[in-house]
Amino acid sequence: MRLRPKCVTLTRRLFLTAGSLTPLAARNWDRANFPEWSEGHIDKLLTDSPWARPLTLPFRFSAPAKRPLAISEFYQIGEPLGLPKGWPTGGSSPNTGNRTPRIDDGNAPPVATEIYLTTRWASALPMRQALALLEFGKSGLNSPRAVERLQANPQEYVIEVAGFPVGMVPQGPRRFEAELMASAALLVKGRKPLRATSASVPEHGNHLTATLRFARLENLSEEDGLIEFTAHAGPMDISQKFKLREMAYKGRLEL
Repeated sequence: MRLRPKCVTLTRRLFLTAGSLTPLAARNWDRANFPEWSEGHIDKLLTDSPWARPLTLPFRFSAPAKRPLAISEFYQIGEPLGLPKGWPTGGSSPNTGNRTPRIDDGNAPPVATEIYLTTRWASALPMRQALALLEFGKSGLNSPRAVERLQANPQEYVIEVAGFPVGMVPQGPRRFEAELMASAALLVKGRKPLRATSASVPEHGNHLTATLRFARLENLSEEDGLIEFTAHAGPMDISQKFKLREMAYKGRLEL
């Protein structure tokens, strides 16, 4: 008699169990009664849900040219030019506590790096509910601004892409904004690309959030399958797909 290894049996059991739980997990977004949402539920909605997807974005980044022989102001914290780890530095060991400042001659080579973004449909009702709870709290949901946000029926899609480190936007927020505006699109199979009608990026902050607006698509349904957001800015190519059948909320497709 041939026995199956315990690890194989256990793995198969876990796989089948996970598969059987998937529909229940999808329905949990409806089952949690607003505004009785936990902090964990709000965080999950805004960062990893059918309406908000995390994205690890690898790319090669080149620092803007500096004046000759400029000394980086960031060497004290081990982040030359305030850029990601991996950028070429001076030769001293970090264990000595005497890191040599990198001399920037304006010709630093590109560095392979990555950033972590979150793309979310800020116009979708569950997103507006979660953001209202964060901004106003449960006790403030009756304020005029909160009521306006929750009862509004958005006439356009609003997509937020959060998490751009300001050091990764050397062209400045206005140029970055223009690049996103020129490139951002929503893609649905069998339809023409839908271009952004506006883009905005704040002037300040260590991490920037880009807000893009689009006209709404007519007769969009779960049968359309996927909707993809794409944009390009500087060295960054952003692409995030969303499954429309998972974006139903309270019996309605919410985008």
